[in-house]
Amino acid sequence: MDVLNPVQPESMDFKEVYREFGGSVSFHGTIGTQTTMPFGTPDEVRAKVFEHMEIAKPFGGLLPAPTHLLEPEVPWENILAYVEACRDLPGTLRAIREAGMRCGVTLNPATPLEQ
Repeated sequence: MDVLNPVQPESMDFKEVYREFGGSVSFHGTIGTQTTMPFGTPDEVRAKVFEHMEIAKPFGGLLPAPTHLLEPEVPWENILAYVEACRDLPGTLRAIREAGMRCGVTLNPATPLEQ
């Protein structure tokens, strides 16, 4: 197994799962579609993404994502907050480097290099 998908926070603790299997397998999910996405605030959504990225610092291997499809009751502001948190590329690269790991980035050719 290469990737555990989904890591569903409503039924498993990502911190515990990562402590046991981090470095051996990658993880997809961790952002609750029954809790955080529909009922959290935009700040709580961003905080959850950053919290899970912090947990995964030692070995990497996390693709933070909603665990399943997003239902219609998820506020648009929470979807935008999730995307914004994941787009913190400088912060993500800094965290990877601070953890002593090397990293690289692949961009879509149409992606502007300046914001």
